[in-house]
Parts: sequence; structure tokens; C-alpha cells
Amino acid sequence: MSDINYKFKYCKIEDIYHIFCCLSDTTFSAVELSIGKKGPYIISCETMMSMMKTIETIDFCCYRGAYSDAYMLIRKCRDDLLQYLFILKIIKNRHGLTEAELEQFCLEPESLIKMIEMEMEVLISGDRKTEAELAAEKWFYNELSEAGNARDRKKFFEAAKYKSYLMCNDKDIKYIFQRFLCDKWKYEDRKLNNYVHTNGIKYLTDNYQFQENIEKKDQELIETLQNVIDIFLTLLAVIDSTKLTYCATSNKLYENL
Repeated sequence: MSDINYKFKYCKIEDIYHIFCCLSDTTFSAVELSIGKKGPYIISCETMMSMMKTIETIDFCCYRGAYSDAYMLIRKCRDDLLQYLFILKIIKNRHGLTEAELEQFCLEPESLIKMIEMEMEVLISGDRKTEAELAAEKWFYNELSEAGNARDRKKFFEAAKYKSYLMCNDKDIKYIFQRFLCDKWKYEDRKLNNYVHTNGIKYLTDNYQFQENIEKKDQELIETLQNVIDIFLTLLAVIDSTKLTYCATSNKLYENL
């Protein structure tokens, strides 16, 4: 259910809100865990909860005619969702024990305990972790914003970098992106960049409350938001389809997906 303090003006935006209500539940109950030098870290429902509030604000901006603000918030949604996929992919592919090392252990309790301890030692040391994994740790530990970590921010933490990492580390994502998502990504990426960087006076005046062709502008904005969500859900299904389980079992939300 939507926030009792906010009533949506656009049913299609509210539908997207409900999708993330479901995703917040599934990601909360299916956390991803790893560990580094400063202790364990998890990714849970943080991104989905943040998305729900941002989607409310997009609906409000659209209703108030603040289209420039709404598009900038859609850009935030796009970047945050790609970042979630980037972090999720890194944790699920963490570099702990090798297959050869795992084969040394049996299913006996003592052996399993030793295996877990050895896995933790390897992860804490960070010796086998890639640059991306070590950069993600800094993100979890809230160290990424520090001046000394500028290189990691520049190398990994930007939407195009997230996309590149996912495509380079998953052949299925690369195939799907190149065959089905590439044109949609390019079109919406150019539009969102234009609003973020104000590439023309139009991108300022689109923030005026009183506009012509309101219905057309509403539809264009909603289509952009839907395209961003389509790309995210497609890639999430490839990386971890279990995160969509609850959405798929809900008839109302299944239609929206």
C-alpha cells in the first residue's frame, strides 16, 4: 500500500510504486552478505525503500508541472537502480574459496565449520578480491566519499560504469543488453543527461507550472520512467530472479511487470 500521507495523482506512477513495495519485501527477506576488513556488510531493501519515496516525489513534481525536477529524479532512480545491480552482482560473485578448496571439505559439522572459517579469513584479507569488490567495500563502509578514494569513485561509481561492469562480467546481460535494451538505454540516457546538465533553455522552461500539451508531457515523462524500470527489472531477472518472486505471484503487479 502507498504511504497514507501521500495520494498519487497518476495511476501508472503508482503502479511502479507498488512494484517497489513488493521488491522492498523480497530484498528485505533475501539479503546478500559478505565480509571485509571492517566486518560484515549486507545489501537488503535500502535501494527499494529509497525508490518508493523518490517515486512519490516524481508524481508530485509531475502534478505540479515541475518536469525538469521530475526528470532529474528519474535520472536518480536510474543511477541508484544500476548501482544496486552493480553491488548485487559483486556480492553474489565474491571471491572466496576456490572450487578445489571447497572439495577438501565434507558435510560433517566440524568440516563445515572449518570451511566457513577459512572462507571468512579469505574474504577479510581481501587478497583475492578484485578492484571492484574492494571499491564496493568502501561504499558499504561509507568511505567512498573520502578524498583519498577519488580513483575508485571515478573508475566504478557512475551509471555507464555500472552498465559496463555488468556487461563485462555476465555474458547473458551483454547479449540481452545488446539485442534488446541498447536503443532504449541510449534514447533515455541522452534525454536524462539533457535535463541534468540543462543542455538548452527548454530544459529550464520545462520546470514551469503552466505548460501547453500537459497530457503529452505527462505521458512522455511516464514512458521514460517505465523504460528505466523495464531495463532494471530485465537485468535483475538475469542476475537474481528470486528477487522478483513475490511480484510474479501477485496478479495485479504481474500485469504491471
